[in-house]
Amino acid sequence: MVGSVYNLPKEIGLVDITTFGSVLLHLRDPFLSLQKAADLTGETLVVSTFLIPFLNFLPNPDLGEPWDTWWNLSPELVSRFLKILGFSKLNVSYHNQIHHYGKQLERSRSRQMFTIIGQRN
Repeated sequence: MVGSVYNLPKEIGLVDITTFGSVLLHLRDPFLSLQKAADLTGETLVVSTFLIPFLNFLPNPDLGEPWDTWWNLSPELVSRFLKILGFSKLNVSYHNQIHHYGKQLERSRSRQMFTIIGQRN
């Protein structure tokens, strides 16, 4: 099924768990995408992304970059998003992941990430 994260089809129906794996930073409106997914999530919403300690709007019109990322999102901000959307029981964890990059993914580095598991009461 092809669609938009801002307009999820109601035909999907209610799901138990929704996951966002390093995608929110690439979206123009991360809160709206979480809201639309939360509307279809019955129990648990999981967000995992790169750890940046502050919110930052990244596009720079003078440089024309970055062209693939809009935001740095902190764990505190994502936690607040989830609480607003009704996921009041939160478990935040931190971990390192290997990030492959380059034209042929020939380079790699360890990146610190966070995962938040939000559950409805």
